[in-house]
Amino acid sequence: MCSNCHKRIDLNPGKYTTDWLQEVKERHERTATSYQKPITSAQIQELLSNSERYWNRIDQAKLQRPMALEFDSSASILELFDSLVQELGRIGEFAEILRKSNTPSRLKSDLLQICTSLDWSTERLDTLNFHSTPFGCKDWEIHNIGIPNSLKRLTVGVHQTRVRTLELLLTLDPSNKDWEIELSRARGQFELVAESAVSHD
Repeated sequence: MCSNCHKRIDLNPGKYTTDWLQEVKERHERTATSYQKPITSAQIQELLSNSERYWNRIDQAKLQRPMALEFDSSASILELFDSLVQELGRIGEFAEILRKSNTPSRLKSDLLQICTSLDWSTERLDTLNFHSTPFGCKDWEIHNIGIPNSLKRLTVGVHQTRVRTLELLLTLDPSNKDWEIELSRARGQFELVAESAVSHD
């Protein structure tokens, strides 16, 4: 029960009696246990058929769109997690390129090139403190704090979701050695990611 419900019940003991609470609890337990019936092979087959129809429809729609983003609709859960981790790495590389391209010295160099190409005098540029100008501070917090922190949170979330997914899959099939090996690998990777997950400030 959430804290709001606790408070509401505690403030209205006449309305929410012990008998009423007991009945709500028993009803909830009956409902929860009624969902724990074993799934039949026919139900499994229906789920698989629905899944196949869905992904076939997605693939057909993709063929109709020019310049559609390529993705593998038959990828497994583990392949999808690996793909997400690779894309996060690429985004991190792009973010680093942007960060480096936005340093005061790089911006000053770009400005000097523009002035030179326009035949403008650059004498006074050398007297500027680029750290205190819009050129020196341009998007510094986004490049050096915002993007790195978002990438770290996203990376931790993807790795954590992979571990949780494998844990869930193993509860459904505890004898699956492949998932057990993958879970061990995923947990090791998550520990490394979690250890390096320090906020930029």
